[in-house]
Amino acid sequence: MAYFNSFKLINSIIRNSIKDLDHVEFRKILYKSLTLTLVLTILCCYLLYVFLDAYVFTLFDFKFESEFINTFLNSLFVKTIFMMTKIILLWMIFSIILIPVGNLISFLFEEKIFDLVNEINLYNFQSEKLKNTFLNSFLLSFKLLLFAIFINLLLLPFYIFVPLANILLFIFVNGYLIGREFYSNILFQFYNKREVENLRLESRTEELVLGSFIFALYTVPILNLFIPFFATSCFSHLFLIKKKTL
Repeated sequence: MAYFNSFKLINSIIRNSIKDLDHVEFRKILYKSLTLTLVLTILCCYLLYVFLDAYVFTLFDFKFESEFINTFLNSLFVKTIFMMTKIILLWMIFSIILIPVGNLISFLFEEKIFDLVNEINLYNFQSEKLKNTFLNSFLLSFKLLLFAIFINLLLLPFYIFVPLANILLFIFVNGYLIGREFYSNILFQFYNKREVENLRLESRTEELVLGSFIFALYTVPILNLFIPFFATSCFSHLFLIKKKTL
């Protein structure tokens, strides 16, 4: 029953976050966020491609004395496998890189998004915001970024060699990190570190499921540019609903 209520709550949060776009001020923030995210993403993708093309992909240009082996490695079958592997790896790397880029932009509009969600949906939440919330959010995001790189590199063999399960593992592992980051950033506006951990624990199911859903959207080209804004809105709703029901 508890899990059913959690999924029902998440469904309501997603619908309300989409409905909020009817508000003019909300759309203005979206357009600003989207523009900055697009510019930074294009720059990061270009730099990433230059790096991989210069230092990584060239490592696979093998040459052997055996003509048979060279012919096999240059066959259409091997080239197709290599190309598919390259595309999958680039897709995963791009999805992970876009997260800190998008989060950096969402930090700039986080308080405004939260205040508008509170105002538009008549949650009537009032509390004094703490100082240095941007610094706390930045440090948390940087720490989680390093952890995400480490854990994804550690799980890379599973991503490559375990079909089907690799996609679910990739989504849920990174979904947990996404949920933790976005929800903690909202909570850090009003609570200290210990209080944040306690509140996260109370919403651990919603945080994981919503985070996994958001990360899955991160893997969809074009749509993923909207996700940092959408994620901030969703976790603002989650926090405000939880506070209203207490």
